[in-house]
Amino acid sequence: MIQKDYILRMIEQLGKVFARVLLKRNAQKHEEATLDIEKASGEILGIDFSLFDTLSSPAIAELLGISIDPSTGSMKCLIAGRLLKEKADILKLSGKDSASIIQYYQKALYLYLKGMLCLGYTELDLTEWRNDIRMIADILGDSISGDLMIMMRRL
Repeated sequence: MIQKDYILRMIEQLGKVFARVLLKRNAQKHEEATLDIEKASGEILGIDFSLFDTLSSPAIAELLGISIDPSTGSMKCLIAGRLLKEKADILKLSGKDSASIIQYYQKALYLYLKGMLCLGYTELDLTEWRNDIRMIADILGDSISGDLMIMMRRL
């Protein structure tokens, strides 16, 4: 029960963050929206956003506890994937470097897939997460690695 409450609290925090991010994104305040995303990484996941830039996708999943506590770790992977996707979306809107955008989308896709594949329960509505996976896959197209394609087939 405590674990479920913790996960629900993380989802609630994520919803509040994205409400703020959406308002700022719609107001063309891309830098402020990006800062909110980066700050949310520390608040919700307990890790500095800069680690997403320096660590590999599997290392991020391990840092989030995917092998220690699959239920909580998978939810943290889903949240991290959402943060990375949103940052990539905002960078794309603001016309930033496409290499970093692709990198964020690739890491987001990996974390989404890892989270979905390790999620120990299905009480949550996963439709939004699945839609994000499809959207990212469409954006990445042929640049999706073989490993990610295999993970996508397992869903």
